[in-house]
Amino acid sequence: MEKLRILLISSLLLTNCLIGSRAYGQRLHVVSAATDSIWAIDTTAWSIAQRVKATMTGTTVTGIQGLAFDPIGHDVFGLVTTTGQPNASILAQTNLATGVCTQVGNLGQSFAGIAFREDGQLVGVVADSGANAETLYLIDKANGTTSLATALGNGDAGEAISYRHDDQLLYHWSGNNLRIMEKLPATAPYSPVTNVPMTGAANAEVSAATYLGNGRFLLGNTTQDLQYVFATGLFLPPQMNLPFPASGLVFAPQFALSDDFFCVFDTISWNFGGIALDTAWSMTGVMARSNPCFLLPPGAIAIPFPETTSPQPLSRMRLQDLIRWASGISK
Repeated sequence: MEKLRILLISSLLLTNCLIGSRAYGQRLHVVSAATDSIWAIDTTAWSIAQRVKATMTGTTVTGIQGLAFDPIGHDVFGLVTTTGQPNASILAQTNLATGVCTQVGNLGQSFAGIAFREDGQLVGVVADSGANAETLYLIDKANGTTSLATALGNGDAGEAISYRHDDQLLYHWSGNNLRIMEKLPATAPYSPVTNVPMTGAANAEVSAATYLGNGRFLLGNTTQDLQYVFATGLFLPPQMNLPFPASGLVFAPQFALSDDFFCVFDTISWNFGGIALDTAWSMTGVMARSNPCFLLPPGAIAIPFPETTSPQPLSRMRLQDLIRWASGISK
């Protein structure tokens, strides 16, 4: 049964490597401190596909300053500003489909952006207008409490961060007149900080960033553009001009099988791109022996595990690994 398990996993992963280049060619979700909405961008045509108004119980949302996808909990978090708290960032779980923001906690000061490490730790950088400007904090995603990580400080106005799991580093952009790109370890002691020389179309203050894999980030800037930049510092020309400056970008995966009926030695594929995770399930070795074919709900993934006796949800870490493979950005 161990052989069957390995064969089926290999079948899944190898197929996903082939489709991985298309995984990010779908919907990007964008937020801005200047609007009360979540915007869906079709990145195959670089056009606005949908606009959903952001809401929060008991108050009015005026903007969302940052956006990040949790690779462990599979939730999207945003930094919400409201009429009641215009000068502080409220950490909220954010439903990209409905716009509903569920408050987690008040961060107590204005943050410019957030990013998740691959272990599910949330980090954020304070905006230049904050009391602790250009400072990196660890953020508890359960309650919004913060703890000091390190001061950043290079560059001038504007802060954006993104985590690159390939090298386990945080990338930091700052500055309008004095623009910089740099990288640093995402864990203590957060040093050394290494400057990344910028080349190409690096013509504006970076306001948002998300990592796409294969050494490539997607950025938003204050001239309202979306553009790619490589980890080497090469900026490509803009892909699209938005009606607002982006302050948060996220691709949240949605998994779907190419077929809901298959056998152990079949090759199947599963795509992602969208706004929510489907359920991933494991199957037992006993079930695989007695019935080598599986009929699954749409979006489920069957993997025979001999150590279990009933269908079990995949562990978060294993699902995280599968996410990496599906996106074509395996470590």
